[in-house]
Amino acid sequence: MQTEMEDEAYSELTPIQKFFFGRSVFITGATGFVGKVLVEKLLRCCPGIGMLYLLMRPKRKRTAEERLDKLFQAELFSKVREVHPHFRRKVRLIDGDLLKDRLGISDEHFEEIKTNVSIVFHSAARVQFNDPIKVAVEHNIIGTKMFLDMCREMSNLEAIQQGNVESAKIYAENAIRKKNEALNYLRMASKIDAVQSKLQSALTMKGVTKNMGSVVKALDKAINSMDLQKVSAVMEQFEQQFEDLDVRTSVVEDALGSATTTSTPLAQVDSLIQQVAEENGLDIMDQLAQAQSVPTGGLSTSTSTADRSHAEEDALTSR
Repeated sequence: MQTEMEDEAYSELTPIQKFFFGRSVFITGATGFVGKVLVEKLLRCCPGIGMLYLLMRPKRKRTAEERLDKLFQAELFSKVREVHPHFRRKVRLIDGDLLKDRLGISDEHFEEIKTNVSIVFHSAARVQFNDPIKVAVEHNIIGTKMFLDMCREMSNLEAIQQGNVESAKIYAENAIRKKNEALNYLRMASKIDAVQSKLQSALTMKGVTKNMGSVVKALDKAINSMDLQKVSAVMEQFEQQFEDLDVRTSVVEDALGSATTTSTPLAQVDSLIQQVAEENGLDIMDQLAQAQSVPTGGLSTSTSTADRSHAEEDALTSR
């Protein structure tokens, strides 16, 4: 009786509901604009569907579990929560990353997917139009190739299991085309990087050349400002002035010495010497008597010194 009721209910399903009835589905990009609508539609309109395996990765400091919870809390799933309160029993979270080999899925989860999944949807992509070409190629081309490589290991996919040769050919053509596109994009990215490197080198050389030009100009100005004849004349003038200063200094010193000798009273000198001798008990009277002839000699010496000073002044004047 129960089997007849189930057959009658199954016969009332739409062709799409019959296609998904009892089949498990693997989906990438479930949190994206298209992916979340697909997940909601399958859960709400295909009650007989098997498990939904959703590939997610941590993002923006949120774990994959937190991202899944936020997805099902959205207003989009309000109808599903109302019609099928236990819909999350049909959802299985798979930790992974589209840029890793076999999408970064663990061996245990991959064996479960290979055994149960017969339908796959790939809706993960980068849709920012200002992305660097390298980032766009990695996510939209290489990521798709990783997804197709994983699908080759899944033996229960409907296109292969049902012997649909045409679909298999289309699948192979798409895989080859995507691979070639990925290689072409990688070549283009390599060329762009090479051009960027050459431009950077050219800009650096331009800056170095500009700095070297400034240094050369400064050296030219310094060399041009050095007149050897002027430098030689200045040095000769300096030597002449130095000699004149030496002569003048000598004349001034001799004049000061003569003035000091002639201006000191001899009587005061003898009195001072006698006073010091008496204080210290010295007998120097005889020596003072013998030294009476010193002033005359000192005067003659002073006279000769003055004559020599006049002669040097005359020589300086004539020079």
